[in-house]
Amino acid sequence: FLVLRKNDPEFTKYQQVDDHTGGALDLLNYDLADAEVSELMSGIANYHLSSNGKKLIYRAGHDLGVVDAGKKAKPGDGKLDPGALKLRIDRMEEFPNIFQEAWRIQRDFFYDKNMHGVDWQAMYDKYAPFVAGCGTRGDLNYLIGEMIGELNIGHTYIFGGDREDTGARIGGGLLGCEFETQKGKDFYRITDIVGGVSWDPDYRSPLNEPGLGIAEGDWLIAIDGVEIKVGDNVYRHLVDKGGKMISLTTNSKPEARGATTTRLRTLRREYGLRYRDWVDNNLDYVTQESDGEIGYIHLPNMGEAGLVEFGRSWYPQTGKKAMILDDRFNGGGFVGDMIIDRLERRLWSGTQPREGKPGRNPERDFHGPLVVLVNEDTYSNGEFFAEAVQRLGVATLIGVRTWGGSTGIEPHQDMVDGGGTTPPQFGLYGLDGTWPIEGWGVVPDIVVVNWPKDVVDGKDAQLDAAIDYLQKQLKDSNGKWDIPGPPAYPNKAKPRMSGGLLKR
Repeated sequence: FLVLRKNDPEFTKYQQVDDHTGGALDLLNYDLADAEVSELMSGIANYHLSSNGKKLIYRAGHDLGVVDAGKKAKPGDGKLDPGALKLRIDRMEEFPNIFQEAWRIQRDFFYDKNMHGVDWQAMYDKYAPFVAGCGTRGDLNYLIGEMIGELNIGHTYIFGGDREDTGARIGGGLLGCEFETQKGKDFYRITDIVGGVSWDPDYRSPLNEPGLGIAEGDWLIAIDGVEIKVGDNVYRHLVDKGGKMISLTTNSKPEARGATTTRLRTLRREYGLRYRDWVDNNLDYVTQESDGEIGYIHLPNMGEAGLVEFGRSWYPQTGKKAMILDDRFNGGGFVGDMIIDRLERRLWSGTQPREGKPGRNPERDFHGPLVVLVNEDTYSNGEFFAEAVQRLGVATLIGVRTWGGSTGIEPHQDMVDGGGTTPPQFGLYGLDGTWPIEGWGVVPDIVVVNWPKDVVDGKDAQLDAAIDYLQKQLKDSNGKWDIPGPPAYPNKAKPRMSGGLLKR
């Protein structure tokens, strides 16, 4: 019996050891008959036994080696050269194993041991005959997806493996702008250069680099010396140029004569740039429509990016009279409670310095009405967050019903070809005896739909509804959210003696 233990006497907590584990661990042998433990190898990251139990392959740093199982060895023994290794894979043997493993992972880790009342063995028997007809890993993933879909729950993902579409991808270059045509003109006109921010090149359009002199309304003449006219695909000339320097020829007139050529580096992707622009435009819009009284924050997910965005935007705006937390398009994660902790803080006192305005206790506390926006693309822990603030009475929810997946997952062991599947492992239940969210979503307090035509036209009815709601809340609050200034300062002068009498 083999176990792994970190080379540290205090290493007693649970640790998942897999093919991605790093560090130096100890490999031990436990004899069931004698109940004795002996050390086999130190300083390795992981190991696997051969199917007959006679050999053992280990990984130590970047090195691999094969040694006899059950015998003492050290890193470097039986070292392999993986560069010379070639495998012959029989898919018709591998695919049934992957299918069975996906079925077993759901069986052993699904949060409900009764599998939602589904006869799980019957599902295996129903779908297993179709494995023989799978010609690719994509086919197999589709089949597994159909099987685990029988559980009627979210977060049942199947992904990865030796996919047929995992070849090298060729990235195109992007310029952070749009193009339009005008009747009678031969060239494309540059429009809508995305603003982004000046201090981060990932959030800045290449056309906004200092000294380029390119402005909205200029005309694109050529890329890398190749003239581009209306009818040609601009992005065809940016294939395999993502993140690379190119020559861009532009003119203030729709003609090649008098054009200027500049050098710039394209973006590999525009998501960050356009996301930053969308958020900042929403903030500007809310500030303008509310005369600066309402704050705005977007939460892209409940992970690192969500915490960064919250920290970036929450603390500078805690002095606002009202706040919009935009939970739309939230990709989920696990940090919702950390944000709720901030929202639940309640103002109980002020701190007055000699100069300046009073501070708040707790520090950076927000004191005012709060709206959380949700939509059909609010996922997972983003829904957990919305349901929690609604039940706790922390905020009013505006928008449309969310995705409907609240049963949590965690990483699981890889399959033989590196693919994986996720069993929903952590079922959320309410203290009222219900299983909220899963399969239905979070229903907002006020339903407002963003119709596709309005979105295309640049309108955001949900954001407008949040602004209107909060303005009405502030107007009708009867001073509920007002924070009083400091009271009169205390008079602590000591009384003085005069003619045997105490006088003040």
